[in-house]
Amino acid sequence: MMVTQARSQSILGTIGPLARAREDINLFMKIILDTELWRTEPSLVPIPWRTITLDSTNLTVAVMWDDGVVQPHPPIIRALHETVEQLKTAGIRVIDWEPVDHQKSWDLISALYFCNGAQAERDLMTEADEQPLPLTNWILNQPE
Repeated sequence: MMVTQARSQSILGTIGPLARAREDINLFMKIILDTELWRTEPSLVPIPWRTITLDSTNLTVAVMWDDGVVQPHPPIIRALHETVEQLKTAGIRVIDWEPVDHQKSWDLISALYFCNGAQAERDLMTEADEQPLPLTNWILNQPE
């Protein structure tokens, strides 16, 4: 299901679950795909949800510790280490994922977020007599 932002059809929004358990993700996906959204949304591929059983002896999980742009906070790094240990204990192969130039990717995608240089957003803030907060100002000025 696509959701587009006004004046920014180059970035397609998507819905997606945040879940505490794999079963919750399975339920979410089944419910969404059972609606057969591809009947009304031509960009979707008509593939129904399938339940599969994974063989953990042949499963490999890649972990990206740092993307070269943003350094995760210590609690996130600790959680990643704990997760890696649990995966290895379960017999799952874990490899390190080395990202490829995320800064370049960020520069490309952030330019698409505000194709008009964020002028429309700035005009709305001016019209509402609203000053941008520091993070808003930062994102409106990407890439720098």
